[in-house]
Amino acid sequence: MRPAQRTFVHSTRFSLKEARTSPVPVLLLGIWRGRRLIGFAMVRYQARGAPGISGPAYEIARFLIDRRYQGCGYGTAAFRQLLSLLRTFPLGPASAMFLFCNQKNTAGWSLYGDAGFHRMRVFNTLHEQMAATRMDPSSSL
Repeated sequence: MRPAQRTFVHSTRFSLKEARTSPVPVLLLGIWRGRRLIGFAMVRYQARGAPGISGPAYEIARFLIDRRYQGCGYGTAAFRQLLSLLRTFPLGPASAMFLFCNQKNTAGWSLYGDAGFHRMRVFNTLHEQMAATRMDPSSSL
């Protein structure tokens, strides 16, 4: 990632450690361009939902693309594929997906907004704002 983006997401090393010790089911995914790993996604299954979401939900806890491949469409394509995968309910049934995003991450907000995520009036302890969407893209939050 670019130096200015370092505050937007935890490192892959930290994420892997967090996944190993997570009390909830975690899905780890590599984002590949041929045989080269160019990104990473981590999803947690939150059976109890989240603020503003009743019932189980998928939390997209990490999503990143190597800085050398940003701006080439890989992130958009990978995020679409990730959402398609989550809509098959790989860890269990859910009514929504959500994530937290640094308010200064304009590229992230653009990607998530284009994918149907809506900002909510919920912030985590890192002052990141929550965004969510329904598993069924035709329904609203």
